[in-house]
Amino acid sequence: MWGAIGFVCLIGFFAYKPTLGYFFTGTDTLTLIETASVASYRDLQRVFTTPLMAGTSFVERGKFYRPIAVLSYALDHAIWGLNPFGYHLTDLALHLLVVALAGWLVWFLTRGDLWVAGTAAALFAIHPILVESVPAPALRHDSLAALFLLAALCLLVRTGPGTSPSRRAVVAAVCSYVLALGAKETAIFFPCLVLAYHGVFSEKARVRERFLAAARGSAIFFLATLGYLAWRIHLLGSMGGYPENPVSITNAIAKSMDIVVLYFHDLLYPQDLLNISAVMLQSRFIFLLVILTAGCVLVGIGRRDPSGRTNVRVPCFLAVWLCLPLAVFVLSATFSHRNMYVAVIPFSALLSWVLVNGLRYAREASARNRCESCSEAPPAASLGMMRLNYCCIGFAAAVAVSLMASSPLLRHYPEVADSGKISSLFFKKLGAIVPRLPAEVTVHIYNLPAAIRHYEDETPRAREVGYLNDYSIKSLLNLHYPGNRLRILVHTRSRPERLPRDVSLGTEKRGPRDVRLFVSQVGMRDGPYLASNSPQSRSSHSFMR
Repeated sequence: MWGAIGFVCLIGFFAYKPTLGYFFTGTDTLTLIETASVASYRDLQRVFTTPLMAGTSFVERGKFYRPIAVLSYALDHAIWGLNPFGYHLTDLALHLLVVALAGWLVWFLTRGDLWVAGTAAALFAIHPILVESVPAPALRHDSLAALFLLAALCLLVRTGPGTSPSRRAVVAAVCSYVLALGAKETAIFFPCLVLAYHGVFSEKARVRERFLAAARGSAIFFLATLGYLAWRIHLLGSMGGYPENPVSITNAIAKSMDIVVLYFHDLLYPQDLLNISAVMLQSRFIFLLVILTAGCVLVGIGRRDPSGRTNVRVPCFLAVWLCLPLAVFVLSATFSHRNMYVAVIPFSALLSWVLVNGLRYAREASARNRCESCSEAPPAASLGMMRLNYCCIGFAAAVAVSLMASSPLLRHYPEVADSGKISSLFFKKLGAIVPRLPAEVTVHIYNLPAAIRHYEDETPRAREVGYLNDYSIKSLLNLHYPGNRLRILVHTRSRPERLPRDVSLGTEKRGPRDVRLFVSQVGMRDGPYLASNSPQSRSSHSFMR
């Protein structure tokens, strides 16, 4: 098992090795680094008693509480300073640790099935949707939460499904779960996952006894959740998150349906195999998912564990796990492509289970049919099961090949690196201007790049690439020029066709306390500067928000 996990981690390393040469990527990265600096006990106390990125304009847009993630940036800043290599190295190391724990967890759940565990870990390591989060230090909250969630689950299942973990393991699992909550609040579904685990793998015969055993096994995690929510509400004054405008019931239902469709679309990304982007074909998508689930059950009936019981518990548990993050997205009415990190773990495991066990069942069924003692034709029911099994294998294989072909291991995603290059070019020019500015001045920025049009028509691509905004620029200035009293206001944004060779900053003084900076691309055939009241500039501004 150690060799298989090491090989899969090596695959994950080479898939994301180019990110080690990126500049700071992600809109919030620099602000997270600035607000995470810990130089004294008071700073450490501040991390646990204030919202995420407290003291910046970000808290006007959303309130979150993620002290464990903040501490990771503080540690990086203490070790690496402002060297982006160190932050990307931490992100890559976290991803590889999650890959290893995902493999171990599936190995525990399947009672030592190396092929299922290794395939699941490999599919997770190279899933194309992860290019939305792994290359950006600002999005490591998901990988941190996944790391602690997997650690907690491994502690509960390491003695084998259906067995009771030791008290020490339960306490360690609760602590790991609390750390996951401190990394990102989406980990809140974990108590329901523990409840499902005890319910699915319980050896109790009666439903009531099984439910009571599951409730006892998960009660301590629900209590930990209540304590976390009470502390979070005390600090934030509410549940936090982004403020939402009131919507009607009809719009809420429509938004929930959109989230469901986008969720499963991202799991299959980039191939829209079922054309689910067309509303009229959503029924076909749901129908095929039902067929695939039925195939999982029938394939499991064909495969039996050493005790003789049908092996359907693992896919049932993974299916429940797959639905729990979706429930969080629907209930919170928020969804983002970059938040799919945790959901890819059960999807990869379920896809691996269907593929590997489907191939095994097909091989065993074919061997039985060729047996000399089975000279008669197989019964119709057996033929029907074999055909359904082949359909499941074909679907799972098509998805796996699609994911592999579009993975960062085989395909380069330059749009993330280019966003970092634009930031680097801009900061070099800005750094030459700042020392000449008055001590207290408002800097108005126009034509700041916010996207590269060339990548918008490509598939697959990273769809939520972060670019600079006002508070991220201010954070870098604070890191390089502590105590400065500059105020940054971004008015208009541009969308160059391709990555410029360089940028230039034109300055215009509009008063003793106002300076305008006009960004232009060198080596690009762009038009004139965007006017602040032009339609294109307004759409670019909305794009960033």
